[in-house]
Amino acid sequence: MYYGVISNNAVSTVRVRMDSVEQEITFIEIDTGERLWFSIFPDEPQSTKDDQREISIEVLNSAGDIIWQEHFKGRYIF
Repeated sequence: MYYGVISNNAVSTVRVRMDSVEQEITFIEIDTGERLWFSIFPDEPQSTKDDQREISIEVLNSAGDIIWQEHFKGRYIF
């Protein structure tokens, strides 16, 4: 599961990819006006020390411009 809090009203879309698979994002608006987002990869294979998953998170505005991004290797749990 990958998740975050959005307090910037310019954010319209969040994309999460594992390797080359893009997952649908769910938004939940909370009383403070912030939005929570999360994404679950139900068949996520567990990363191993030698085979960590490539994760990409991109945040886009309504024009489709990327306003924040992060790329990292999936967490290895031993």
